[in-house]
Amino acid sequence: MSLTGLVLFIKKYASKTFSWLKLSLTDSDTGKTIELTGDNATQIVGSKDIVINNNTTLNIYINKNDDNYSRESQNDCVGEVGLGIERHEGYGITFDQGVSVIRNTTLSKQQNEIIKMFKKLGWPEDILKALAIAYKIMILEDQGKHDKAKGLMEEAFRSKQGSNIRKMYNLARSGYIDGFVMGALFSPASYGPKWVLDTLNYFPEAIFVDENSSKIEIVEELRKRHLKAIPKVSLFARGKKIETLMNGYSMYLDKSFNSSEDRKGSPFQIYLIEEKEDYKIGWSEAKRLVLKLQYVREATPELLQKWASDFSKA
Repeated sequence: MSLTGLVLFIKKYASKTFSWLKLSLTDSDTGKTIELTGDNATQIVGSKDIVINNNTTLNIYINKNDDNYSRESQNDCVGEVGLGIERHEGYGITFDQGVSVIRNTTLSKQQNEIIKMFKKLGWPEDILKALAIAYKIMILEDQGKHDKAKGLMEEAFRSKQGSNIRKMYNLARSGYIDGFVMGALFSPASYGPKWVLDTLNYFPEAIFVDENSSKIEIVEELRKRHLKAIPKVSLFARGKKIETLMNGYSMYLDKSFNSSEDRKGSPFQIYLIEEKEDYKIGWSEAKRLVLKLQYVREATPELLQKWASDFSKA
């Protein structure tokens, strides 16, 4: 991008009288940041105060608490800024955390190929975009870019497509998307648009414990799967929600045992731990419990002791 192009770009947006919109340039080499206005853009860009190169970042900040801010004006601005940035490759952009990261995080070749394959299967465009954003969150997490990953995740999950992005993120981060790829290679007709919409609506093989989950909901979700005789269910949680996962599963065991007592020793089925995994997602601890639906003749003291032992080791 030429200096003239950058000046024109800055003037176009900085000259607008949006009190909620602020622009600045950051020299990544020196860390120096200079605020821009339509009046000083030419002088600053043409001076020695900041070096304009591929390490220069154009920062765009939005103050949603400003009295003159509106979603409509932001959307208009975002659309124009997005087109401007796409025409001027080589410059970074930060914008309300989320948009900035989306513009600057490139998917891997494998991730792009996966999205192309699902597109050929007829997956809806909004679902494909949700998967792309989920991948970008994962890339930033794996690169250890905590603030950018968290910012993108929060912005994306609050958006109109937030529910789909969250679900796609959970499926991709836990490895299920890779499994879908293998399945689609062998039986593409089984992984079409209806299948993916049904899967996003209800995925019985896993329960993802996020900030909105409670231990009671975990119990209810396990009971739903029990009624449908789902043979295995994986529970996933990270950070502080690991405690919610463990408390929820503990409550499920207690309620299942109490129900068996009410039936006076009658045989029953229950989800018991078959496998556990502790790992890291970027900067945070994560846990996966694999539960298997098992047939139990009677909740004997020995069996209860084994449950307690397995749970404590998890």
